[in-house]
Formats: sequence, C-alpha cells, structure tokens
Amino acid sequence: MPKLPIVYRIEVVPLTPLYGRRDPRFSYASPTPILPGSLVSISFGRRTLIGVTLGSARLPGPVPEWMKYVGVTLLPSWLTADQIALAWELSERLYAPLGIVLKLFFPLQRKPRTAQSTTESLAVDVLSQTTQPLRKAIRRKKRTHPLSFMEAVPSDSRLLDRLIALGGQAVKKQKLLCLLVPEVLSAELYTKKLQTALPQARVCCLSSRRTPKEQYEIFQAIRSQTLDIVVGTRQAVFAPYVSLGNIVIIDSEKQLSYTQWEMAPRYDAVEIAEWIAQRQAIPCIKLSVAPGIRYFAEDLPLKRTGKPFVFSQKHALTTIDLRKSYARHRTSPVLSADLIAAIRRAHAQPAAILILVKQRGVSRFSLCAKCHTPQRCPKCQTILSEMKDGRFRCLTCGYQSALFPACASCGHMHFKSFGAGTQAIERALQREGLDNAIIVIDRDTTQLKSGFQKIIAALTEPSQPPIIIATYETAYSLPLPPLGLIALIEPDQGLFYPDYQTEERLWRELRRFGAKLRTNGTLSVQTFEPESAFWTTWVQQPLETTAEGLLEERRSLRYPPYYHLIQLECYPQKGSTSLVAAEQAEALLHRLVLPEIDILPKYLPFNRKNRYHVLIRYPVGHALPEKLRLCLTALGPNIRITHNPLSLLG
Repeated sequence: MPKLPIVYRIEVVPLTPLYGRRDPRFSYASPTPILPGSLVSISFGRRTLIGVTLGSARLPGPVPEWMKYVGVTLLPSWLTADQIALAWELSERLYAPLGIVLKLFFPLQRKPRTAQSTTESLAVDVLSQTTQPLRKAIRRKKRTHPLSFMEAVPSDSRLLDRLIALGGQAVKKQKLLCLLVPEVLSAELYTKKLQTALPQARVCCLSSRRTPKEQYEIFQAIRSQTLDIVVGTRQAVFAPYVSLGNIVIIDSEKQLSYTQWEMAPRYDAVEIAEWIAQRQAIPCIKLSVAPGIRYFAEDLPLKRTGKPFVFSQKHALTTIDLRKSYARHRTSPVLSADLIAAIRRAHAQPAAILILVKQRGVSRFSLCAKCHTPQRCPKCQTILSEMKDGRFRCLTCGYQSALFPACASCGHMHFKSFGAGTQAIERALQREGLDNAIIVIDRDTTQLKSGFQKIIAALTEPSQPPIIIATYETAYSLPLPPLGLIALIEPDQGLFYPDYQTEERLWRELRRFGAKLRTNGTLSVQTFEPESAFWTTWVQQPLETTAEGLLEERRSLRYPPYYHLIQLECYPQKGSTSLVAAEQAEALLHRLVLPEIDILPKYLPFNRKNRYHVLIRYPVGHALPEKLRLCLTALGPNIRITHNPLSLLG
C-alpha cells in the first residue's frame, strides 16, 4: 500500500463579513504547515479571498473531497498570538464578525516588493496543534488587575515635560513607549518634539499619513524591537507590540478622534489600549490637562493623580459682548472691534495668537434672502456651508452645489450667510492688515501633503509669532508654543443642540485651550450671552463643584459614566425599511425578558430621515447578560452597533 503524502489542515478566517456565524473558521489543506497569523489567499465559493491562518494540524488520513487547498502565502506569520487573542476579544465585545475585525491589523494585504522576507522556518511539531486548543489557551490566559489611571497636569508645557520623562525611561529600560494622540497633525508635532528633546531615542510616527509600505516597515520595526517610542493615532493600537513598557494616551476625553464611528466595526481606541495594557500587565496612563467629568466622580472606580488646569490671575478669561457690536454696526461682525484691538496688542508684543472657530469655510449656514429657507444637502440634509468660490458644500458628505446655486424652495439666487468659518476669519484679518504669518489649520489645508508639511514647518520653526486660525477639533491637542491670546468664536454654538454631552464638552474646551496660554495670557470669548454661567460661574468656582452638577444630571438621566449605552443604528435594506428593521430589533430584545436592562423605544434622530435608532442601557459594573450578547451578535449587517455613542442625534 503506497504511503500517503503528509498534508496539513489549516484553519483560516476569511477577511470578509460573515454575519450570523458563531464560528468564522474554515478548514483548508496544505502540503506544508503555515504559521498562525499568516495572510494567505483562499478559494471561497466562487471568489478568491484573503484570509488569516489560526493554526495547523496534520491530517490523520487522506484529504476529504470537500476540502480545498490554500493558495499563496502573502505575509508569513504577520499577527502575533496576542494580536489574535485581541481580535477574538474585539469581535465579541463589538459584536462584529472576526473577519472584518482582523482587517484592522493589516496596513496592507500583501508584502511590498522591496521589503525583504523575514520568514523563519520552524519545526513541524511546533505547529502541530489545532486551533481549538489555541483559542482555549488564549481565553484562559490569566487576567491581571487593570493598571489604567488618569494623570492630570496643569499646562501643556508640563504635559510635554512629562512625556519627555517617560520617553527617557523607555530608552533607559529598553521598553517601548506607545503614545496615542487624537489627531494626525498632533502625532507629527509630538514626534518632532520628542526627537529634539531625546536625540538618543528612536522615535517613529504611525498614522494614516504613512503609505502602506511605510506602515509595513514600521510594523516590522516594532516587531523586531528596534524602536523606543511610537507616536500614533487610534490605528496604532493594532501594531504588533512585543515589549511594551507604557501606553500613554493624550486627551483621552476627546472621544470624537479616538472612536472609529464612520465605518464598521465601530471601536474606541482608548478601550482597546486599556485591554492591551491589562493583557500585558503594563501601565496605561491617560494624560490630560482638562479631563472629563469621570475624573471627578468619586463613586466610580478610577485611579486619579495630579491637578488639572484652572483659570487664575495668570490665565484670565474675558468675554466680548457681541450685542454691543451689533447695536453699533447693525450687523454681526466676524471679528468685533474689541477682539481686533486685542489681536493687535498681542501681535505687537509679539506673541503667538490662536483663533478658534467651529468649522471651516466662509459661513456656518446660509438662508434664502426671499423665503428664509436654509440651504441643505440633498443627500444627507445637513446645513450647507458657503465656500470661497461661491459654491455651497456639505461638510459631512462632501456634496458641492453648482457655481450659481438657487434656492430649492423658491428658486431665488441670493442668500444671507450667518456665522463664521476659517476662511471668513482669514479674510477679516487680511482686511485689517494682519495677513502676515497666518496659519490656517482645518481639514482643507491638511488633506494635501504639501499643505500638511507647510503647516508642520510653520509651527516647528516659525520666523515670527504666528496667528493660527483653526477649528476646535484640529487645535484641541496640538502642542503649540505658549500663546499670548486665544480667541473663541461662537464657542456656545453647540449648546443649542439637544445632546447630553454639549455642556461637558464646552467645559472641557475652555480649560483645554486655557492650558495653552503663557503666563499673563488671555482667553477671549465672543458671545451674545456674556452673563451666562459658562463664562462667569464655571470659570470662578472649583472644578469639583461644576463637575458635581454635571454628574448629578447624568446620574438622574441614566447616562454615561453611570450607565452604559449600546446604540443600534438601523439601515434600510432591499425590500425593507429602517423602521421595519428597528421594530424587529426592538421586539427581539424585548423577548429576552431582561429586567436589569432598559430597552428604550425606537426614535428617529435629528437629520436622519430614514435611519431609526434603538438604545440599550444598563448600569456600570453590571455584567452584560450572555443572552443579550448572543442576540446582538446574531443581528444582520443592516444594524450597526455602537458602544457609548458620542451623540444620540445620530
């Protein structure tokens, strides 16, 4: 009897969404063993897909007729055992198929041509294990107590000093420091500052600005332990860390940047960083000058150290009453006369100046001069913003109107614009003769590589103190030079939206930007309500007193941080509507009969005509029932699940 050839059974997870499947692994045959975590091509039905191997085992007999052979091995042994375990955990916690979760760990899906292969041959007996024992071993791994804590510092300069000290410790102990920052521009600037302060350290920046080839090389450098500090945005949590010493998160309260909410799976990079730190038993430091209200909640388990920023005589807050300017000029100026005078004084000292607006473009919104109908996007119904060339653009989906737009209601072609964007502020400064050393930082100026590098050069090596015009989101975490004046344009605009986080967000922004002031610097606020408590009481009273009021409101409304929220966003499917999907999901959840879980009625958020939402709420510290977890896992692809959403408005 002829001797059968040695064949191995390879367990592979296709990188494709497989909803409704409890086990996403498929078996394939291979004449040679393949390392776990390798990227391979597979035949999947009538398609050729890419998959990740989870293990190999020698077949005891001949190859079954139904079993196909694995194709080409694209990236041998790319994922580590810790990354595979993290992917399983993310799949369960995010209720997402393992295939689309594993995509997050791959900056590219094939090896660059110029990269050298680092594959090492291993003995066959090392790989002769089934994937089921591998998964059990991972899930039974001993859990350690969480080492995550919040550390507050009083200013941006102290924050940078703390980072330099942590970087020096990483070089001395030969342990990698992972520094997470909210924005790409912040990552580049922090990288340059750390390289300047620590010339002996090997510092690298990992963000979406890197090409797939560069990301591949950075991943290989992390794997081979040839780096000391990795500065990155939220995608850096998926790197193959081997010898981590610390994870530091800058401004962890800035959820909008740390949360991936634009596509599935929706994840929070801060939570993932905490899981990694817990798994590897290393400290996870949340470093901030203006932590959120959770920092002040004494009845919630959170280790906290340090003192955050507070306003004082050395860092003053002043308000400018726009009602007086309106009465004087019979119009609402972009920059009031008082603010222009303050800018001139600061510019003459000389001192760096930061002017903050809510959005880019010329105006915040425009109304038809005849029927007063606002210009809305025909795709997503968002208010359109006026641009320099006269067009109207949607800042949500990118829609642009014609060159000479007409009102959708009456056909009139004349519009009145309200509010201000970055371009309007730049025009106003140019009219006042303050157009030298202006730096505009928004999504339009940073999306091109040339503009991005120009901004970095202007901020790191300024020829003179600049006047920086930026949006609130882009400037929040920027390591800027100490500023003599910070001007907030329309800071209370968000208070008009019915969102439970608007007041806390404004409270954080006031302190976060105040921490960028130099000694005797000023934070000026243009507002129509200078007598509001936000500019008087909140600035004068202790931080704990303000936080206590916000926390009491959250506690009574059963919102975070005292309750967890799970949001189901129901998309319409072919032959069905979003309303039907929401009703079916709501009925399915009610049939579980979970008294400790609140299933809130379906609702239609603001500006969402065909996308209903369902909210699930349960107390912090209360374990999620297994029945509910399995129910959420079984939901179809037309329902996107979000943990603790940034807003309930959609």
